[in-house]
Amino acid sequence: MSISRQLIVTDILPDTDEGEAARLLDPLWALARQWQMGELQAEDNGSPVQAQVEVEATLLSNWQAGANAAVAYDASARPLEAHVEGEAWQTAGAPHSQLAAETGLMLQALLSQAGLVSAAALLKQRAMLASPTNLPDAAARRRARLWSGRALDGLAVRRALLPHRQVDGSVAASVFQSLLNGCSDPQATVLSVLTSWLGIWDAFLPGQVEAPANSVGTAPAWQSSRQEYSFSLGALLEAGPLGLLANEHRGGSADWHDFVVTAAPAGLQASASRRKRYTFVPTPVRFGGMPNARFWAFEDGNINLPQLRTHEARQDAASQLFVDFALRYGNDWFMLPLPLPVGSLSRLHGLLVRNTFGETFQLPHASRVNADAGQLFALSALQNAPSVIAAFSDVFLLPATAGHATSGAAVEEVRLMRDELANLAWAVEQTVESAVGTRVDRVEQSSRARVAEAPPSGSGALRYRLGTDVPPHWVPLVPAAVHLLRRAALPRFTPDGVETMAPLGRVLEPGRELVLQDEEVPREGVRIERRYRFARSASGRPTLWMARRKGPGQGGTSSGLTFDVVEPKR
Repeated sequence: MSISRQLIVTDILPDTDEGEAARLLDPLWALARQWQMGELQAEDNGSPVQAQVEVEATLLSNWQAGANAAVAYDASARPLEAHVEGEAWQTAGAPHSQLAAETGLMLQALLSQAGLVSAAALLKQRAMLASPTNLPDAAARRRARLWSGRALDGLAVRRALLPHRQVDGSVAASVFQSLLNGCSDPQATVLSVLTSWLGIWDAFLPGQVEAPANSVGTAPAWQSSRQEYSFSLGALLEAGPLGLLANEHRGGSADWHDFVVTAAPAGLQASASRRKRYTFVPTPVRFGGMPNARFWAFEDGNINLPQLRTHEARQDAASQLFVDFALRYGNDWFMLPLPLPVGSLSRLHGLLVRNTFGETFQLPHASRVNADAGQLFALSALQNAPSVIAAFSDVFLLPATAGHATSGAAVEEVRLMRDELANLAWAVEQTVESAVGTRVDRVEQSSRARVAEAPPSGSGALRYRLGTDVPPHWVPLVPAAVHLLRRAALPRFTPDGVETMAPLGRVLEPGRELVLQDEEVPREGVRIERRYRFARSASGRPTLWMARRKGPGQGGTSSGLTFDVVEPKR
């Protein structure tokens, strides 16, 4: 029975040879359809077989943070993000004991490997790391006990060595008259180890290690009133000096679309640009979902271009242009690889293309054909610098950003939110970093403090309160002037008296006045984070820095702050 069924099925199945042959029964009909669709109309276009490009390129040579003076910029030293975001590791109000301990342990290891017993003993005697005070929780206190009395204070040793450092970066022998007075180890070996140790500081930790006096240690490019970065780059081209401004950078990778063209910074000192010619064989552009030229070749099933036409959410001009490009003109585009130095400005001065018919064409830049047409991938200019963009409309920026930067967990997180009921804005510290590098959850701290509060007495007695308490990690932002918000403080009544709730992290800059633009706290709120980031520069040098990132919040909030309250007595 099973055999007969198999024979019946085999007889019913059609022969696939006929379909695979793709035989055309009426060739004349196919030619007529091609004529009707215009496929037989010759365009006399040849495919490009050779291209020659003349490009001008110059390295970005100046860097300016905010309103500070422009300084020299080396794109190969460290990624652009480290220049922009790198902030001081230690401030007067926030000592970084973790950094001091880790660098101190590193110096101890270097001294031990070199057999410098006397120098290590003297440094332990004069620069031993003390345990920090006023740590916020038990986890921070446990970590501090690990290195207290065991590790050198790397920050203190570095501070003592800097006056003895020479122009070439080496440590002078005068250090044996102060910090290492009485050392019996060979001076040349000790100086070599100390010089190498300071070199690790310079290569691995960008920016200032210790913030100057009366400073909160933020990055020079950080604008506290906007909670954003502002910086500019400068270079010199044949047409003159040029500046590139990133005025509202929220942190992270900075690409060409984050900059606008502006006037060059004052005192620009740049190397002259150079022109080079490159000859290429143009190659067709290939992309996912592109129609294949072969008859029996199937397109990539992961991309469904016809779906863009039918989906209601994709009925926009950009999607339609993309589909037309892919289906009709995809095989008309060719690619020319252009080698450019990282961290450079460049512009094309000529493009010669030779086709299969032996004809040579000179293709100008799109901005020179029609300056008013606009471009999709071009730098824009400030409104007060129209003449600058007219002269540099064809400039291409290749910033020296990190190809891949590893980011750690947020060691500090602050949320800026609106409170319509209290008619205030709040800066809520979710997480802060302790002096020993641990993450302190201020929300959890506040919850534990509320649970530990005494319950109502149950006697039925009432008490009047001028206002209710707000969690200590909620910092009010009150109107200071027109379109400005100023960080304030709420009093908190305790059995020991009245205390002021001050921020503990570095985003809200304790110890100095903080004024924000009112527009920087929208209705949806803002989230600001501080994270450690690690990457390698274009030359392969490792770099570690602390970065800030500004992102959208989670809407408004209610602090529960009320006034004139009668509640059970505690």
